[in-house]
Amino acid sequence: MKVKITIFNALDNIAKRHNVTDEAWAKSAKVRRPTISELRRMAIIANNNSDEKIGRACTLEKISSLFKGLYNILGGEMIKTDLLATIAHEKDQDVRLMIWSLILKDAPKETKDAIEGSMKIAAQTIKTKNR
Repeated sequence: MKVKITIFNALDNIAKRHNVTDEAWAKSAKVRRPTISELRRMAIIANNNSDEKIGRACTLEKISSLFKGLYNILGGEMIKTDLLATIAHEKDQDVRLMIWSLILKDAPKETKDAIEGSMKIAAQTIKTKNR
């Protein structure tokens, strides 16, 4: 599943702020180091509104792996604090929701159940378009 490159930007900014090297991040995330460079290149192209084509995509799998890598390096509380600060400044609601889902990874079952219940109610109110 493709996700917005802005989510990678948030993780990359946290890595830079805490001086996490690409090598350490990639190793902890169990991804190839060039994956991080490719995502940075995609971010630059997206930020410049370029028409340049990129063969790869920013996927949920990559974001999840990179998040786990930073989580392992910095710890859950540090990541949570930094992501909450990111959410406070993020204008795109879709990006905020994705970042919330990363933060809630460690939530207790009761919290996840409450959130899931709210999401079910919200999903039932959505009117979908017929194609």
